[in-house]
Amino acid sequence: MSLRVLCIDDDSRLYQLLASYLGPNGVTLERLVAQVPARTFATGMAVRDEHLRRLVFTAANGDAPDLRFEADKADCASRQGSQEFTCAVAGNLTIRGIARPFQINLKVKQVGSVSFKAAGEGVVKLSDYEIPQPSQLGVKVADEVKLRLDLGAKQSAQTSAYGGKP
Repeated sequence: MSLRVLCIDDDSRLYQLLASYLGPNGVTLERLVAQVPARTFATGMAVRDEHLRRLVFTAANGDAPDLRFEADKADCASRQGSQEFTCAVAGNLTIRGIARPFQINLKVKQVGSVSFKAAGEGVVKLSDYEIPQPSQLGVKVADEVKLRLDLGAKQSAQTSAYGGKP
């Protein structure tokens, strides 16, 4: 059985997941792409959001390119007796147009006969992307920050649109 998903939502976020089942022992992710426009990041505080977009996601030339994570081939082990799989997914993360190696530990869970959820975290060093550590009133953000990825997928025979935009 295989899973091919292309997800595009109303904020122009793009998620692509291609997976093949190995059976009860695990899953192989053949390809994972997550692309998110910098303008869609929100913390719940307008001032902090503006600082985040301007100080972290905007490059020296004034552009704020999409953040993008791409990975090929990751084997995911299943948790015994469950529909959950854990994967160490290694690929490239692009921030401000600068691509660097990045690893994210994903937990993939089957939530229905044809639906899946995946979530995980990885650590990003701001300095690797030429991002100065933002500070406000003398408080500086750490150079290492957590990046979290959450996505949902539905199985289909072919790559299909899932979400708002075709």
